Amino acid sequence: MEEKSQAAERETKKDEAHEKDARNKSSKKREARKKKKEAAHAASENHNNNKEEKEMPSACNISIKDIQMAMEVFNIQQKPAKTQEEAMQKSYQFWSTQPVPKMDEKIVRNEPIEPDKTSVRAEPYSLPADFQWDTLNLDDPLVLSELYTLLSENYVEDDDAMFRFDYPPNFLKWALQPPGWCKEWHCGVRVSKSGRLVGFISAIPATLRVYNHTQKMVEINFLCVHKKLRSKRVAPVLIREITRRVNLKGIFQAVYTAGVVLPKPIATCRYWHRSLNPKKLIDIKFSHLTRNMTMQRTLKLYKLPENTKVPGFRKLVYTDIPQAHKILTEYLEKFDLAPVFSVEEFEHWFLPQAGIINSFVVEKEGKITDMVSYYTLPSSIMHHQTHKTLKAAYSFYNVSTTTPWLELMMDALISARDLGFDVFNALDLMDNKEFLEPLKFGIGDGNLQYYLYNWRCPSMTPGKIGLVLHWGTTTLQASNSRQFDVYWNVPSFMCNQYNVRFDDLKDFGIHQNTMDEFRGEEIAILYDPRMFPALLTDKTGTVTNVRNGGVPQEGDLKKHLEMFQKHLIKQIPDGSFSGIGVIDFESWRPIFRQNWASLEPYKTLSIKLEHKRHPFWSESAIKKEAKRRFEKYARIFMEETLNMAKKLRSKAKWGYYGYPYCFNQTPGQPTAHCNRQTMAENNEMSWLFTLEDVHLSSVYLRQEIRGEDRVGFVKGRVSEALRMAGKIPRKQQVLPYYWFKYQDNRDNFLSEKDTENTFNTIANLGADGLIIWGSSEDTNTEQKCKDLLHYVRTILGPAIKRIVFSTINNRIKTLENRTNSNTKKFFTIPYLSKVSEKFKKLAYIHSFDITYKPMNKLNTIIKTGKDPLLKGDHCGVVYKINCLNMKRRIINETKNFRNDTYKRPNKWEINKQSDTEGLPDVYLPLLKKDLSRT
Repeated sequence: MEEKSQAAERETKKDEAHEKDARNKSSKKREARKKKKEAAHAASENHNNNKEEKEMPSACNISIKDIQMAMEVFNIQQKPAKTQEEAMQKSYQFWSTQPVPKMDEKIVRNEPIEPDKTSVRAEPYSLPADFQWDTLNLDDPLVLSELYTLLSENYVEDDDAMFRFDYPPNFLKWALQPPGWCKEWHCGVRVSKSGRLVGFISAIPATLRVYNHTQKMVEINFLCVHKKLRSKRVAPVLIREITRRVNLKGIFQAVYTAGVVLPKPIATCRYWHRSLNPKKLIDIKFSHLTRNMTMQRTLKLYKLPENTKVPGFRKLVYTDIPQAHKILTEYLEKFDLAPVFSVEEFEHWFLPQAGIINSFVVEKEGKITDMVSYYTLPSSIMHHQTHKTLKAAYSFYNVSTTTPWLELMMDALISARDLGFDVFNALDLMDNKEFLEPLKFGIGDGNLQYYLYNWRCPSMTPGKIGLVLHWGTTTLQASNSRQFDVYWNVPSFMCNQYNVRFDDLKDFGIHQNTMDEFRGEEIAILYDPRMFPALLTDKTGTVTNVRNGGVPQEGDLKKHLEMFQKHLIKQIPDGSFSGIGVIDFESWRPIFRQNWASLEPYKTLSIKLEHKRHPFWSESAIKKEAKRRFEKYARIFMEETLNMAKKLRSKAKWGYYGYPYCFNQTPGQPTAHCNRQTMAENNEMSWLFTLEDVHLSSVYLRQEIRGEDRVGFVKGRVSEALRMAGKIPRKQQVLPYYWFKYQDNRDNFLSEKDTENTFNTIANLGADGLIIWGSSEDTNTEQKCKDLLHYVRTILGPAIKRIVFSTINNRIKTLENRTNSNTKKFFTIPYLSKVSEKFKKLAYIHSFDITYKPMNKLNTIIKTGKDPLLKGDHCGVVYKINCLNMKRRIINETKNFRNDTYKRPNKWEINKQSDTEGLPDVYLPLLKKDLSRT
């Protein structure tokens, strides 16, 4: 222990010495620059005083060439090096103190530069005065928005200041929270007084193979310091601090990339660009018309086929992960620098997410043979009147085993074009050179250098690099701003008799029927509605009653539909019902094979009936016929019942509870993935999924499933529902059913972790929301009601609320992107006398004013004829007010408008937009509850 303490002390002194030495060197440089400036000033004075005198003898003259050479050396020393030749002339004061190879070092071994430390400094490094460290909680939407603002305003920008990368919150979470991520590695710097975020650096875990050695490392990303603070030496301290934090976890190597040359790159790769929207790219000066080319000829040159051509080319889905992971792992073995992905990491990085990552595979006879992937990287276009965003796709990892590279990547380009991308970018690493020139990629003017920290190895050519690590210098598309709806399908009205009332659910953003009715305007469920054929059993599983023939092929459809009609009208009397309609029928499943265990009697009876009809048939023929007839009439019963419901309550969104099935994490399918046979059977059931408006898969958790497998359980089921919804041309919702109790232990509520993980998984996969279910047994005593209400207020409600606020934040960002950058942007919220600091901060981050009723004075100024800006017309619209014909640019506010401050414009224009760009109604009570607090 004493040795470790002494070692730590030595390490601290060593670091302090480095810092002191750096300060001394910096001070000496400043003094030298000061003296140089004074000397130059004196020389200038002397020159002015003696300008009439003759020039000095020629032996003392300095030629123009000498001056130019001196200026070039000076510029190289001041600016970041773009080539290794420039880098050789720089001193690299900070990097000379770090365990990285020197620029002129000859390397022949593959090894660490320094051994692993036996002790690590415990205290954070000292920051300049007035600044403090902060570990960022990226699960807080406001903190995530702060990081977005810092990066979007201060991170990477091209040399001509025409394009600036834009980092949306959902991408940052994807990039910074992979499997194994560590909160302490999201390292921020804030101004002590104001709390403003002005610096950031991050690390994420990675396993890399360098030549034949596999090493646990971290990937360093997003080193960013506010532009006004770059003279305060914050960046070197950030690097030292993230190194210390990573070392505390027992990791001592890192990989990172940069667009500039530092000591010492192991490889240098070049960007290539393929135009997908050439007219726009030329208009924004991303590219230009080459000599002797016209716009028409350019458009023809870059035109792509209308449709993809590779058979079996489709989007990667959850069940493809094992095969796709295998072919990528085998492909990466040929490269000298490559990641080693676990299955969990592969799922995180490659499973498609809207606006983040697009992955496609080629399937041949049930086998995945090839894959392509690219992620979305928009940039803000600076100072352009028409175009505001450049949407770029960046090549990620591609594998060709049977499909030729040109055919595979041509389909990738077509898919990117169809998704609205303007350009497709790729580095010349791996096997990318196979397709770059043939597919009309143009070479770019930007390089990307690869670096290893505390590791030396021989340099590599781009073709030997199998690692794509450049989202730290690029970005992704803005967040998906879709609405996330949560419905309350619990008989909590039963708690009214105990004076336990669930009257605050809307404060958490939950759709609840008026007066907490079990069936109301938001959601209505029909349990085992009327005369579906069924074999009714007692608690022991013994058949006690055969209803309507018992099996569908023996049932009376007409009788069933007549009774179903009466039942539906009684349960849902409102003919204009427009909520979620759920048909909960679970007695049998329409796929014959799936009637196992407690449903086995349906198969037995069906086979028995065919024996009576065909006594001389073989057993195999009997079973085949039993299957055919069962499935035929099961389909008819389910189709006609759903058609009847849609006819009687046509405004509702209808679906069957539990479909599509997955059967994952069961004895027959013990993994998170859906069984391939089940997926094929779901494909056969397209007749049902085409007819449904909403898919209602069940994600009821069981305690017997291991904790780490529960997320996979939810992913498998929700992904299958999304897969089926994606096959239907019209828009369909995916609303999984969630129960707050464990299915195999009904006395226990789901833990906070399981609740959070379930909700986050459903939201992140892209579902439209979820339905919270509960049985009458959950609310049949006073104590059960009190326990449930406490659980809702402390665990379930806050978890829902965090997702809803994330949606609100994304909608604000979407509206901001749609708003003309030359005008002030407004966002309508409910009329509140007070607004919380939390929402004020959110509005400030996105440059929004919160508008209420427009001021009377503004009403007297603005007259627009047919569309006046009315005092009471504020809750359902978003106003953008533009001032035209002004001599100078002004910003107008609907509140605090001062007529004497601005010159009155000659003309006003009001753009009145629908509230579909604002907040959905369900969020208004939530804001009223949360934002009106002092």
